[in-house]
Amino acid sequence: MTAAVVCAPGETRIDGSCRPCAAGTAQAKALVANAKCPACAAGRYGVGVGLTSCKGCEAGKTSKAGATSSDECSSGPSCGRPQALRATTPAVQTTAVGRTTMVTCNTGFGGGGAATCGADRKWSFAKCTAVMCGKPASTAKNSASIGASYIFGDVIATICDTDYVVKGTAVIAKQTKCTVKANKGGWGPSRAAQPSSAARRARRWPTA
Repeated sequence: MTAAVVCAPGETRIDGSCRPCAAGTAQAKALVANAKCPACAAGRYGVGVGLTSCKGCEAGKTSKAGATSSDECSSGPSCGRPQALRATTPAVQTTAVGRTTMVTCNTGFGGGGAATCGADRKWSFAKCTAVMCGKPASTAKNSASIGASYIFGDVIATICDTDYVVKGTAVIAKQTKCTVKANKGGWGPSRAAQPSSAARRARRWPTA
């Protein structure tokens, strides 16, 4: 019988694996069941990962829940740390109303840039959106590309036309993933379709 995985204080348990608590969160007790590390409460903050407790802001100052540094403690209104909007990685210098910081999008996503904390205590910046690869062009050997939105991370199936199979196999379809290079989307490498052996014999095509 396999022993249960016990995660130490300062760790979160996800699918049976232990991982350090993220910045702005803390876990004071050991875990034997899947659970997330609770966010630091308003007026408190957590610097670094693997914390068992959060620190309190200076007297007279407060912060939004999940603060990751004392810089987010303020005596005035604040927007707090920008929330993740479609794979964003915020790089926060200040969260006070009227101040500007930078938001960086993860690989495969465009947008982000300068973010300003408005009077409504909300960040204004270009949301991160997935890079587009577009629908692959049809050829004389394959014309049916099945996909959803053709954006970063999508995998499509291309169906070979009659009498063709994926090169080097006996199947009639292939998969290609939308990837990104130099901030531009493109379809990853895939094997081209070629005439099947049966089609070669039926049409007496050369085997070379």
